[in-house]
Amino acid sequence: MKKDFILIFICYYVLVFIFPFFSDDWKFSEAQNINDCIERTISFYNNWNGRIIPNFFGFWIVSLWPNWLYAL
Repeated sequence: MKKDFILIFICYYVLVFIFPFFSDDWKFSEAQNINDCIERTISFYNNWNGRIIPNFFGFWIVSLWPNWLYAL
């Protein structure tokens, strides 16, 4: 059971690391720094979908983390 979980995790990690962003990942990847993440989160909250925490983490993780850590 544990070996299966590790194998699935490794396969998923490789796929996320290899393939480029898709769909809204491109929009989340436009932030340049933490202040930009906050500003874009406020803009999304007011104009788009009303979610704060998921949008902030989306901007922060996709924009500012290295690709290998994002995939992890």
